Amino acid sequence: MSYATQALMAKDADLHDRIAACAATQTGITMQPLAWADQNQWNLTGTAGWVDAYAAAITAVNARPGWDDTVITDAMILAAVQGLLGATA
Repeated sequence: MSYATQALMAKDADLHDRIAACAATQTGITMQPLAWADQNQWNLTGTAGWVDAYAAAITAVNARPGWDDTVITDAMILAAVQGLLGATA
């Protein structure tokens, strides 16, 4: 895992918006989805497999890895969000 890659992911606006979209569908999130994504993006980008997938996309010169559902899939985001909700419930 590269902390530099995780830092890039944590600041990726596209990935942030996808996390917020997922959060909007989940019960148990009591704040606005964008605010929830702001507060949790660093935790989520540390999810196993995310950094490696993101780094591979950068190496392949993917201009928008946070937007690309083949890099960090919607299923990966959902599982991580639900996992975080379960850990904080």
